[in-house]
Order: sequence, then structure tokens, then C-alpha cells
Amino acid sequence: MDTNIITEMDEQRIDELLTYTTGYTDQNAENIKKLFMQKTAKKRSIGRRVLLAAAIAAVTVVLSGIALAATGFDFDSIFNSIFSNKEASPYVQTGDGITALSNDGDMSVEPIAAFYESGLSGLYVKLRINDPTSSKALSDSLVFLENGMKIHTGQVFTEVIDSNNVFVSMFITPMPDIDRTIRFDTIASGITFYYEAQPTQFNIGEHLGLDRSVIVQGAEFIKVNGITLDGGTLEIGFCDSDASFYGWGSAFLGVMTLDGEAIWTNGVSVNAMTGEHFARIEIGSLNPDDLTLIWNGERADHTMTGSWEFAVSGDNILETRILKGEFEGYETEVTIGATSVGIEILADYLNNKFPYELTAVDGVTLMLTLSDGTIVYPKFSSSMNDSMTASFGYVMGFVNPADVVSVTFCGTTFPG
Repeated sequence: MDTNIITEMDEQRIDELLTYTTGYTDQNAENIKKLFMQKTAKKRSIGRRVLLAAAIAAVTVVLSGIALAATGFDFDSIFNSIFSNKEASPYVQTGDGITALSNDGDMSVEPIAAFYESGLSGLYVKLRINDPTSSKALSDSLVFLENGMKIHTGQVFTEVIDSNNVFVSMFITPMPDIDRTIRFDTIASGITFYYEAQPTQFNIGEHLGLDRSVIVQGAEFIKVNGITLDGGTLEIGFCDSDASFYGWGSAFLGVMTLDGEAIWTNGVSVNAMTGEHFARIEIGSLNPDDLTLIWNGERADHTMTGSWEFAVSGDNILETRILKGEFEGYETEVTIGATSVGIEILADYLNNKFPYELTAVDGVTLMLTLSDGTIVYPKFSSSMNDSMTASFGYVMGFVNPADVVSVTFCGTTFPG
């Protein structure tokens, strides 16, 4: 594993990474790596809150400095352990605990339940979506967005009740402690992931020096705002088109040569104020007139727009717990959430001052002992490391952190 990449990922970046891991194949490995690299930077350790969110969104992918693993734990089981569990019910907000601030759009959205866990930086949410006229085709693959960005991490679970109603369960991020609010302006349905390069009629050479916005024919959800060429580096400024008119998609850009070779983006920057993306593609001495724009990623069959906002009560919040101790002589913090556990070890991983084999999925074990004697074995989901820390994430069904009397990590016990 290449350990030269030192990373810090926030929930949004993790979400964007996970977009490209569904149905992972060797064929798109390089694209995934490039996406990961463009969304990360050389910074300090990841921190507890982000690690826990990564644990919740566990999927299969291994990249430089970070590993997210298939846990064998059904995400739907986590929702059931919260919303269908009397132990969790005192901390689940329903009815008056969720206030509709705005519910105006193509669909009627009713929040059924929400669970907020301090320190996890997110909400578990269950919604009922209703279309009284059955005019929209809701599928079991949905994406919820605000300002063009997904509001959820990992999978969205849907249960189609009838032609008018569907129940949705999802984990929403980011969610600051001071703002327990569910907001979205777009519901995209019927999501298809395109793994192969999707061609367009957008010729690069014809649009060099572009100083106006152009909708991309063949990928109308992309709006290109400008193209420059500096040496052999092509930079394409682009953003989302109007989702209510063109639908929604999430694209990873590249160019196609006349002989069919795909050259993909090797870096993307984002203007936080405008939301515009700038994709950099190395084309060397190739003639821009011989290149056309290509993309892969997600595309929705149907897009519904509106304004939906719901505030979740701050009552009965379940607090995470932090245990401190040492592992292998290194200062260690264990963060216990209701559905996740994070281990952060202050050790210089990159200089081999920490056991390398612990990054292997099979080499990491965790056990919780509860006050009634129950033993819980959370599923390993993620490992992250840099020059300062080695961190490990786990997921599990609902456990009240207050009931944990000890945590055992790879043979070392941290008493509660």
C-alpha cells in the first residue's frame, strides 16, 4: 500500500468517494484512485467524528492511506436496531419532535422518525414520500440533494408501499451539533451508474477560451463555464445544470482521443462560494481539436425539485463516550457511539513505529462488554492513517454507550 498520501476526509468527501465504489471493478480502479486523490490533501489525522461517519458508510475499496471494508453488516439492520428497538426509542424523535419548516415541492415529504447521536455529526432519518397523483415514478434507488450535493452518506434504503407512497431510510451528513436540520431541494429517482466512458458531442478545441456557460450535449446535467490550456494541462470549469429542467447527474470528467483513448481528470478544485468545479486533465502535446468530452458517474431517470426542511428536536440526545488509555505503548482514544466505534492511536504510522498488519481487515478485532454481561462484536469497516495517527472504525447495531463497561481492541482492554 502506498502510504505517501496523508489524508483528512470530511463527510462530503467520503460521500463523493463512495459514489464511485458501488459495483467496484478492476476496470475502474484507476478512476477511483484519481477521484480519491483529488478529494484529499496532506493534512493531519482524520479525527473521531469523521472516522465514525466513514464507519457508517463502509463499502469495499482500498486506497492509499485509507481502507473501507465490506462489513457483512446490513445497513438496513442498523436502521431496524434504532427505529424498531425499545432500547433506542427514548432517543428517537417522532411527531412533535420533528418540525416542518418547509414542505413545498413536487412530492409531499413527511418525516416519520429521526435519531441524532452527539459526536457522529449526522442524523438517521426515516421519511415517507407521497405523490397523491402517482405522476412521478419513484424507484428503490433515490438520491437526495441540496445545492447539487448529496445530503446522505452511503446507501438510501427504500420501501415502496404502493404507487403513491415510499418509505426512505438514510444517514444524513454533514450535521453540525448546533444544526439538527434535514434540508434538501432535489429528489432524484431511478439512479443508474455508468462505469464506462460516456461520449458527448462536446469538442474541446471548439470551446477553448469559452467565456459563457454551455450545456453539454449528451450530458445535459453538466454546464461547462470555461476551458483553458496551459502547456499540456487542460482545465475545464463546470457546474451542475438546472436539475428541475435537465435532471440530475454526478460526473467524473475526461477526454476521448480520435483513436478512442480515454484520459481522465487527475485533479479537481472547487470554488466554495460558487460551487464551480475545475477539472485538470493532462493532454500533453495532443491537439485539442481531436478531443471530445467524456464522463462517467451517476444519472437519474427522474428528478423532483422543491424546498424541504425539517428541524429535529434537541431533546434526549444520546451522548457518545470517550475512553482513554494506551495500546502498544501509544496514547489511544476509543470513541463509543450507539452504532459505531472509533479507535484513534497516536502513533507514527508512516515511519513504521506502529504494527502495519493492523491495517488488514482480518487483523483488526474489537469487543464490547456491556453491563448485563452481553458481548458485542462490532464489524470492522475502515482504517485511516497518517504520520501522526492510526485510526480504525467499526459499525454495529444500536448499543447505549452508557451500558459499555469495557472495550477490548486487539487484546488490549480499555475499562469504561
